[in-house]
Amino acid sequence: MGSWILNRGSLRLSPINTTLISSTRTTVCSYGRLRLNTLALVLVAFAAHLIPAQESADLFSEVFGSPPPEEDVTLDVTVNGFPAAQVSGITDFSTVQLEGVELVALLEEWLRAEEFTRLQEGVDPGPIAPDALAPYGIEITPDLQQLVLDVQVPPEMMRVIPFDRRRSFATDPPVEPETVSGYLNLSSRVFAAEERSVLSGNLDPSIWIAGNVLRAEVGLQRPFDGEYREDEDPITLDAYQLLRDFRSQQLRVTLGTVAPQPPGPFSAPQMIGAAVDRTITMDRDNRLIGQRGYNFTVPEDGTYRVTVNDQIVESRRVPRGSYRLDDLRLQAGLNRLAVDPGGSELIAWSPRLVTAGRHLWQLTGGVYEEETERPVASAHWLWGLREDITVGSILQGDDRGFAVGATGRTATVAGITEATVGSSIHQTTGFAVRTDHSVA
Repeated sequence: MGSWILNRGSLRLSPINTTLISSTRTTVCSYGRLRLNTLALVLVAFAAHLIPAQESADLFSEVFGSPPPEEDVTLDVTVNGFPAAQVSGITDFSTVQLEGVELVALLEEWLRAEEFTRLQEGVDPGPIAPDALAPYGIEITPDLQQLVLDVQVPPEMMRVIPFDRRRSFATDPPVEPETVSGYLNLSSRVFAAEERSVLSGNLDPSIWIAGNVLRAEVGLQRPFDGEYREDEDPITLDAYQLLRDFRSQQLRVTLGTVAPQPPGPFSAPQMIGAAVDRTITMDRDNRLIGQRGYNFTVPEDGTYRVTVNDQIVESRRVPRGSYRLDDLRLQAGLNRLAVDPGGSELIAWSPRLVTAGRHLWQLTGGVYEEETERPVASAHWLWGLREDITVGSILQGDDRGFAVGATGRTATVAGITEATVGSSIHQTTGFAVRTDHSVA
């Protein structure tokens, strides 16, 4: 069937074809084939907003006789309801292929270290389908209309999230010091007496140079009458050190003036030499000293309330995941902590308790600062047997003898109890026992 139209620019009558759209026979007047194609594109685009992506792709294929072209897209990612970063992908708006390297790197800050390593070693670095992480327990649901990727990670695989803050991890790059930086502390005090008054102070400079720290402690004093005694100097160098931290091993190496810090009744004077110690927490996932914190898992989205010793410390609605509460109002000893809904348990805390399964130790060696001809060494070790029990040992010696000892600490509902026993073989042999109890 044909019809007749008057072409622009001429008086010639010519037939055109009747076009079928949406199964309805319609007579169309057009400027040409380009007008028909444009109309079809508009209809497909409009339909894409009204029907799912899969049906849109089918409609595209029906109209044009070929699948829709693939496009490079960037998808916003949420992890267990928390906004994360973005990941690249390729989609025809019915399926999507994700960049495996980008996706795994994005999940690093959310996963425990061992889970991330397992994922990194097993996932193909090239384009992957959303279900490629299903064998690892991670569910990925893409929304290709909104260009959003919802990632659900089992709570047991996640790093802990601060319960009282929305985000937890290093989403922003850590602040790195400049190649050379430093600071200077100055403190002063006045000693006043009827016979004599003295103005004294301390000057503590520190310089950071490519990972090494140079620091010193300088003593300053000046009598108000301006007259110094024989044992007084206007400026004294009280300490000087070169320090280097090895954060992955949580080790600190110190050269210069070092001071051993053994537990219990053991002590040692300041010495000039070297010290290697593992006494400072440098890795938040491997805490060495008992912290005022608590880890717990939220199995389902909901509102949860945390109480410590029957006092509410936090209540909020959160998605499922692994959480941590820091800076809790804990007493030294055993504390009853409850998560509602959930359960309760007794948790131990004290700055004198080592985290269960962790080790603290210090090795020092050198010469006495006041008697540089005499060698001296000191070592001690502490181990968290349980969260509420810490045990340890001490060994010290110089050119005249040595001493050994053992110590133990435990948390109770009434506080912290510590006992130390020691024996020395010096100019004379001795034995000592010390116990103490501290109440919060």
